[in-house]
Amino acid sequence: MKRHTENTLRGVSTLKFGAEYKIDKNVAVRLGYNYVSPMYKESGVRDQTLESPGVYYASTTHYVNWKDTHRITAGVGFSFDKFRLDLAYQYSMRKGDFYPFMKDLSATVDLYDENGVKTGPFTESNSCSSVNVKDNRHQIQASLTYTF
Repeated sequence: MKRHTENTLRGVSTLKFGAEYKIDKNVAVRLGYNYVSPMYKESGVRDQTLESPGVYYASTTHYVNWKDTHRITAGVGFSFDKFRLDLAYQYSMRKGDFYPFMKDLSATVDLYDENGVKTGPFTESNSCSSVNVKDNRHQIQASLTYTF
């Protein structure tokens, strides 16, 4: 399991930058951008042949190998005495490769006839290709804070 994790995951980098402009002392406008690199290597798969409780008890076979994530944000903040009201909008975009099950899986089974005589091995190969998927979402958030 450890070797599979090392072969599948990679280090993730995050880049964030933003700006705030105060229209006056009580109103601020904000813009930002956020980038997160992919956490899976391009060849990363969900290996269902590993001897591990995590694999034995899994109830699904599908997985998505997500690519990098981009987020664009905008917001406005208002100050009233000891209160602050912040409103924010975020648009998040990422693409990935969806696999309904492990993409290359084969198994060999010995076959026997009705008399119990071995007739040879039978190999079954199960290969699937990925489907491109998108996860684009809009989010609006609001927060109200009070300073003691």
